[in-house]
Amino acid sequence: MTKATAPRSRRGLAVLSFLASGGLAFFAITRPWWQTTILTAGMPKTDVYVTGSSVVPWTVGVALVVMAAALGVLAGAPIVRRMLGGIVGLLAIAAVVGIFTASAQRAKVTALDVAAVSGAAATWDPNIWRSIAVAAFLAAAASGVWVLLRGQTWANMSSKYDAPQARREDEEIDAWKMIDEGIDPTE
Repeated sequence: MTKATAPRSRRGLAVLSFLASGGLAFFAITRPWWQTTILTAGMPKTDVYVTGSSVVPWTVGVALVVMAAALGVLAGAPIVRRMLGGIVGLLAIAAVVGIFTASAQRAKVTALDVAAVSGAAATWDPNIWRSIAVAAFLAAAASGVWVLLRGQTWANMSSKYDAPQARREDEEIDAWKMIDEGIDPTE
């Protein structure tokens, strides 16, 4: 890999890591983190689930911010990339802390109420999705720190994507003066 393609591939890797970690975190948050089966005499078996989004609902937004930051890394200037890296790193760490400190008891009671089995004794079985959400947010935090530290060295988008500059009348007049003097203004 040459020096010219190295920053471009690193920027692409950062974009992919934000998209992958944010997408995985979003998916894991919307999956059941705890589940139980309620057996009531004379009633059918009832499966009750508690999703991560009902325990820590704001982490859904954090996952979306991580995915959206991929566009900022792709199109942003070096200072924008560094800011996005810092923001993603802090938000992802906050999400990990929020997942570890959130109490799921209220969400479990609400899930039982929604399933119309309120007051039933339930033994909740944990699921792997909570751990996957934590791992995805840790990956997003690591990617954010990497972008914060290295994003300023990556190449910017080409100037062909910049908005066209308004032509000044002075330049047109100067071009005509050059033609009058026999000078080709295109050279």
